[in-house]
Amino acid sequence: MLYLPAGFAHGFQALTDDCEIIYFNSAAYAPELEDGLRYDDPEVAVHWPLPVTSLSARDQGLKTLSQIRPVPVRTPF
Repeated sequence: MLYLPAGFAHGFQALTDDCEIIYFNSAAYAPELEDGLRYDDPEVAVHWPLPVTSLSARDQGLKTLSQIRPVPVRTPF
């Protein structure tokens, strides 16, 4: 069992063909509120133990950290 607080980035990879993953959420599912980060973002540099062979359509469209990070505001001083 693993507890992840709201807003905490996380990812996982199944290492066997016969695993099950069950989610419990603290609120009703609202897909419009979902967000994510690309699994292969070079800035985050996660080392996945196995090659990624299956990725959901949603995850295929995710952005990298540099694409979603707010641009810093520059002050004139």
